[in-house]
Amino acid sequence: ISCLRAEQTQLSKTLEKERQRAAESRQEYLAAKEEADTQEGRARQLEEEIRDIRQKHKHELTEALMHRERLQQEIEKEKAARSDLERTVRVHSVPSSDQTPPTKHNSAFENGNPARKLSSTTSLGSWEESYFLQASLDSSDSFSERRNPGELSMSPYYMKSMTPSSFEAALRQKEGELASYMSRLASLESIRDSLAEELVKLTAQCEKLRGEAAVLPGLRSELEALRRRHSAALELMGERDEELEELRADIVDLKEMYREQVNLLVNKIQIMSSSMGNT
Repeated sequence: ISCLRAEQTQLSKTLEKERQRAAESRQEYLAAKEEADTQEGRARQLEEEIRDIRQKHKHELTEALMHRERLQQEIEKEKAARSDLERTVRVHSVPSSDQTPPTKHNSAFENGNPARKLSSTTSLGSWEESYFLQASLDSSDSFSERRNPGELSMSPYYMKSMTPSSFEAALRQKEGELASYMSRLASLESIRDSLAEELVKLTAQCEKLRGEAAVLPGLRSELEALRRRHSAALELMGERDEELEELRADIVDLKEMYREQVNLLVNKIQIMSSSMGNT
């Protein structure tokens, strides 16, 4: 009986150890599963964010390039229109250039102010550029669509009616428009550079996430190993429980057998003692 009790105690200790190992394995399994689920969710979320940012960056970059091309086309059209107007003005100014100097010379000396001759010469020198600027004052982003081809050729009466102050105002306005175009172009180029830098950063982040995603198969294999260990521990615990129940049943049977034997011995002793007393 003492041997059976010692074996039962040993089996109980072994069973308790196996239960502890099974509980630890289950906790490790649950922690690994939770971590794997978290990593998978984070990877999916980051992939969606990277996809959205790439689409947004691509759209913005396309719009910036299209806007820049439109601005360049408008500038080229402005230059072409200016060259056409300069040629037109040059053709119209050739007949009048032979007659205007004597008139200017006479008027200058008749008024007794030679500085007016210099002023009128300077005004005529910038007349061609001012005429072009005055003709394209209403130009904007849709300049090529709204402009009438008839504006390229102006009547001599209109050219003579324009004053130097209007030429200077048109020149200042046109310079402001060109400066605005150039500033917009520089802004678009800076936006393009910033988007390119952002794309580089997102690419590096994507590569990092891909490296983290490459670790997921290893985590899955560890998780499967923990599952197998957990299942094996549960099976072993079941086998130990069955063995323990069998041992308990054997101990109960042995107790009953020993009790019966003790009872028989006691009865025999009583019978023998009574027979000896009678004799």
